[in-house]
Amino acid sequence: MYYFDPAGINLEVNDLVVVGVEHGLKICRVVIAPKQVISSELTEPLKPVLRKASPEDLEQQEKGLQKEREAIVKCKELADKFKLPIKILDAESDSI
Repeated sequence: MYYFDPAGINLEVNDLVVVGVEHGLKICRVVIAPKQVISSELTEPLKPVLRKASPEDLEQQEKGLQKEREAIVKCKELADKFKLPIKILDAESDSI
């Protein structure tokens, strides 16, 4: 679980939001309402929530997940073809 600054956005539990992470933008689900966070538990400045996720954000996320699934299949095929002793675990597409 990661903490983000709601940045003035009215957020409720289960809202989907867009946040900036190390490798771009990601959609996350609010699991603790901002009012429920104990400020003494926070040890560093928080990155802001950029916005609530839009239908376009969700569509882009689904396209990214599909690309990840396709990449895993292709990598497994190539590993088999070249008899590589590797196990493909995961893939990560571009952010939204």
